[in-house]
Amino acid sequence: MKLFSITFLFTVLFVSGYSQTKVPRVPLYEVFSSSTCPPCRPANEHLVPVFESREGKISVVKYQMSWPGTGDPYYTSEANSRRNVYGVNSIPYFFRNAISQDYSRFDSASIDQDLLDSTGMSMGLRYMINPDSQSISIRARAEALEAFTVGAQRIYIAIVEKVTYQNKKSNGESEFHHVFKKMLPEGGGELIAGNLEPGYVFEFDSTYVFQGSY
Repeated sequence: MKLFSITFLFTVLFVSGYSQTKVPRVPLYEVFSSSTCPPCRPANEHLVPVFESREGKISVVKYQMSWPGTGDPYYTSEANSRRNVYGVNSIPYFFRNAISQDYSRFDSASIDQDLLDSTGMSMGLRYMINPDSQSISIRARAEALEAFTVGAQRIYIAIVEKVTYQNKKSNGESEFHHVFKKMLPEGGGELIAGNLEPGYVFEFDSTYVFQGSY
């Protein structure tokens, strides 16, 4: 029996100047949370219905932390690496396209606004899940449609569990959505060194095997 379903995030975080070649951008929403954090419950109760209102059009990743107290059972060192990127020192913490925002001010209209954005990086991903071997085979491709000459580019592929019930601890939550499980190729992603010219293509091909009986 397949105990969990998985969705994939394939994103390029970058800083770029203006360009005339664009494609529609998939908004990225990241949440730092924990099942031992009392304020995280109302935050999740607000955010989950908002995310579900535009399901299939957005990417959501929720990183569970090791605090307060004993922390969340789904905490990983890779989630902590992401916390360090943003300098998060309290939860709940919400990022809208890598910019921190008060979650209570975020709604479906906010997503509709973000869906109007565009980007100069075309991205695609294919995957295959093998429940018997608990493995996921991933093939990803990104192509620069414009020149990227400012800032740094990193490729991140996040494996996210859509719904889990195994996080339950002390804050009253019993169902958890978009929970981060694994970052490929590693917690810090993969750095693409140097400037990117239009037509530059990055390809990633990997298989990851989950360990354990969950």
